[in-house]
Amino acid sequence: MQGVGFAGEVGGGDVDRIVAAARRRCVKLAPLTLTLGPAVLLEEGVWLRVAPPAAVRRVRAAVRAGIADVWDPARVPEPADDFTPHVSLAYSNTDEPSEPYAAALAEAGLRSATMEVAAIQAISLSRDTHLYRWETIATVPLGTGQYVEIALSLSVVIRRVKRSWSR
Repeated sequence: MQGVGFAGEVGGGDVDRIVAAARRRCVKLAPLTLTLGPAVLLEEGVWLRVAPPAAVRRVRAAVRAGIADVWDPARVPEPADDFTPHVSLAYSNTDEPSEPYAAALAEAGLRSATMEVAAIQAISLSRDTHLYRWETIATVPLGTGQYVEIALSLSVVIRRVKRSWSR
């Protein structure tokens, strides 16, 4: 959602201060109710759309403001407005025809699910041998409520799935 920098370029103290600043800002936000899907085939991979995108952008803005609280605002990485909320399902690492993937998505049909996001995570992300891996550094709750971790694979903490996948 928002990068901070390369691991070797950002000190642990800065990361701790940024997480603390993000916590102070995110406690003012309510958990998000989002709809994921349907899946979209793009040139570089497969995404799930996320709606409403404005809700995710508000969380990202709070995180960016937390970074600016610690660093000079001009040092906040990545453009503020060049962000499309989504969940990445797959990346393409070769030039192959997309038709088999388009057919598989068409066969699956247009599906979506509604979920509540009660927290975000600061992660250390690496990509070795064409595979993304991450380690959770900190979990930052949205609002002041309690949450139960069910899944971490989407880099968000899901409190509950309100509706199962539906067409």
